[in-house]
Amino acid sequence: MLADGLEESPSFVRKIVVDGYAKVQTHGKLMYEFLYLCNKRFPIAKLHQLLMSFFTKSYIKKLIQTEKPDKIVVFHFFLVKPVKKALKKL
Repeated sequence: MLADGLEESPSFVRKIVVDGYAKVQTHGKLMYEFLYLCNKRFPIAKLHQLLMSFFTKSYIKKLIQTEKPDKIVVFHFFLVKPVKKALKKL
């Protein structure tokens, strides 16, 4: 099963993460490179993970409870923290 970890997050979060990513990747190469380098820095990456966890953890927990997966593969570092938190609570 493939799931979107942002599915039940507020629309402004999806706009920033999904639409913003697509736009800077397409139209703002320098901005994309800057954001990429920023996220390589520990404090910035952790801050982004914390923010994403705040907006996604309840949905991810509910999804894990419903689907009861044997294995979970996370395709983006933004979602590692909320998945770990959900698994710890469950």
